[in-house]
Amino acid sequence: MSTWLAAAVAGIGAAAGWLRVLPGTRMALLLAMAATAPLLLAATARLLRRTASTHDTGQDGDRRPTTAPPPVSAPGPAPASMPVPVPVTLGLSLAVAVTIAAATFWGSPARVAQAAAAAVDGWAHLLATTVPASPAPLLATGPFLLVWLAAAVTGELLARTTRTAWAVAPTAVVFGASSALAGGTAFAVAAAAGFALGGVLLLRARARDLRGPALARRSARVAQMARAAVAVVAAVAVAVVAVPHLPARPRVDPRDHVTVPDTALTGVNPLDRVTPWLSAPDTELFRVTGDGPLPQRLALVALDAYDGRTWTSTARYRPAGSAVPAAPSGGRRLSVEVAVTGLGGVALPSVERPVRLDGPATLAVDPDTGLLLDSGGLAPGLRYAMTSLVPAPPQPADVDAAPRDPAPAAALPPGVPAEIDALARAAVGGETRPGAQARLLAAYLWARVRNDPGSAPGHGYGRLAVVAATGVGGAEQIAALYAVAARGLGLPVRLIVGFTVPDGTNGLVRSGDVAVWPQVRLGGLGWVSFGPTAQAAPGWQPAGPPTAAPLPSTPPRLVPGAGAPTPGDQLAADGPLPVRRPDWPLIALIAAVVLATAWLSPQVARALRRRRRRTRRDPAERVAAAFQEVVDTAVRAGTPVAHSATVQQALDRVDTAIDRRRPPDTDFAPRQVDLDVLRELTERAVYGARPLTTAEADDAWARADRLRRRLRRPVPRRRRRP
Repeated sequence: MSTWLAAAVAGIGAAAGWLRVLPGTRMALLLAMAATAPLLLAATARLLRRTASTHDTGQDGDRRPTTAPPPVSAPGPAPASMPVPVPVTLGLSLAVAVTIAAATFWGSPARVAQAAAAAVDGWAHLLATTVPASPAPLLATGPFLLVWLAAAVTGELLARTTRTAWAVAPTAVVFGASSALAGGTAFAVAAAAGFALGGVLLLRARARDLRGPALARRSARVAQMARAAVAVVAAVAVAVVAVPHLPARPRVDPRDHVTVPDTALTGVNPLDRVTPWLSAPDTELFRVTGDGPLPQRLALVALDAYDGRTWTSTARYRPAGSAVPAAPSGGRRLSVEVAVTGLGGVALPSVERPVRLDGPATLAVDPDTGLLLDSGGLAPGLRYAMTSLVPAPPQPADVDAAPRDPAPAAALPPGVPAEIDALARAAVGGETRPGAQARLLAAYLWARVRNDPGSAPGHGYGRLAVVAATGVGGAEQIAALYAVAARGLGLPVRLIVGFTVPDGTNGLVRSGDVAVWPQVRLGGLGWVSFGPTAQAAPGWQPAGPPTAAPLPSTPPRLVPGAGAPTPGDQLAADGPLPVRRPDWPLIALIAAVVLATAWLSPQVARALRRRRRRTRRDPAERVAAAFQEVVDTAVRAGTPVAHSATVQQALDRVDTAIDRRRPPDTDFAPRQVDLDVLRELTERAVYGARPLTTAEADDAWARADRLRRRLRRPVPRRRRRP
């Protein structure tokens, strides 16, 4: 019973990992059922089979005296006692699972075909969706059936084999799969190692290990389970202590190794729409409402590729779950709802990197930037909500001191006008620090380039050269000029097209509120926004250089090896994460430790049990323990012994097991002497009135050791059973 309970606990723990991928109370109940129902079916079938077998083979079970050695049962029935083939039992279990999935997820037990198809095709959709995702039928059917299949395989292993340590393997695979989808590399490796180690030690506490005169007592059973529980707690503690010391690396996402059907940004380039929007500034685009102060700005699209004529986006959007990958870990929580009125295209305004999303099923997200789109297109009446953590902007002193980002900047296409190079050199002077260069360039353009909303559109080299020479351009040209000049200085930069939310408009955003601003990626800070565009107003006159403090924008991120920011500054990445390979040496080391523990734990447990049996004070108990040790060795060698077997019958089974390892005429006489003497001493220990001596107990253990060595010899290939 303890083994099956341990397997159920391990299965529920493994299934719980999928709640980080598909959260919800309903999903939790279904996964718990998937982790336990197959075990219950397998245990019931095994119990019925063993009951029938006991009625057929029982011998003297009711006449055994209370002082007799406890009957020894095999950890699992012999193959002949379970004639139903494994494919049949697993097939029936999966048929039940698919029927339950069809009724639960698809609304009717008759929709088995849809459930079976979702079990195969749903994984591609799950890999294409950011997690945590909503438990839609197409996404949830596969994990439900995976947990059910793992529990069914575990039940088959417990019912049919003696190698119970391997029964934890299916649930470990299920847990590892959920960790790969929902957690980082360090967490997944450490958690999987702790789960596997604890599961192996727990499953070793089988009922078959609770044999012997001493272990038959309730207190001994409790002590055995307590030791297993302590091992589990120790494994979890080791994992918890080891996680903070593991190297910080980007998570290993299986999406990086499969072809995911991403969605590209389509339609008119939002940067080309800036001038038309400004020419008709009173068109209502959308309304923003929130549970507190509204955000100052909302980003629409990030443009990071430039070919000398236009800025475009290389973002690849994926179907969005209920959150955005790599969300920030600190900042002011802000929940807003956006209602689209006149905004067209597919891109959606968003606040920073949302930590929670609630919108239509066609919602998609770019994992690198956190920006959103609706693959179905925007239409009046579309509503969606998001919760974001808005961090405080970095201080100018921190920006000036920021080191260069380790990722190289994208190269400019050939043909950069001399006017742009001259402007960049004049803006930064002799400054070499990247953060200070970005700030000085923004201040230079803010003071010397007039923001004329009526300026001619375009952001190619030729148009930007005119703006640099004349000092007049629109928001589109000023931001694009900054980006080209910054890339000429070797700074990683991208353009953000978005909107400001004017005060006193109750969250109503019009076309005249469109804005364009550049972001520079700095070491230790991530993407930092700058404001090179002065406010457009009639009678505009150049003013003195402003402080050019970076605008509050995307959350900074911690770049490994880029200084030691305070804990409050260690926010999640907003830009593209560096490409890292999995830490295979670390994974291999942890896997080797887990496998070594799985192999050594039963060996050590048996050695400790054998030592306790050998050192008992009463010689009669020592003799009975020597007999039990021989029978246990035969059981592990694949020779089951019935519950009702007498001492003679049990030793006959041991003799048969030895015969399979050696020809009958080899070492026959000494073996028979050992068997006869051990049988006589055991019967005297159980039934005899005269007490045994210490010398006789030592003799019994010496003969038991010789018999155990014969049982551990490999079976010759020609004598192995098919």
